[in-house]
Amino acid sequence: MRDWSTLNRKRMAAGALFRDDSGRVLFVEPSYKPNWEIPGGAVEADEPPWKTASRELVEELGWTRPLGRLLVSVAGQCPGQVRELSGHASGLPDRASQ
Repeated sequence: MRDWSTLNRKRMAAGALFRDDSGRVLFVEPSYKPNWEIPGGAVEADEPPWKTASRELVEELGWTRPLGRLLVSVAGQCPGQVRELSGHASGLPDRASQ
């Protein structure tokens, strides 16, 4: 189980949404929790969200891919949980998703 107290106080997460030409969306199944989600993770101290999304792609999938435009940025009041989320949209070629 991850020790969430070691995360920075910024409590932000960032991810990347990939769709192929057929409209399929890429989800990953993390080994440490039961939900499928887009690739992404916690923002490190002094790290911009776009860099987090890029870093998480390398860590989770071994991919070095350019990110597209900012798709969404959400902020809220959830004590002890992620309070801000950024997502970037990127294309995923059909051949890479098979």
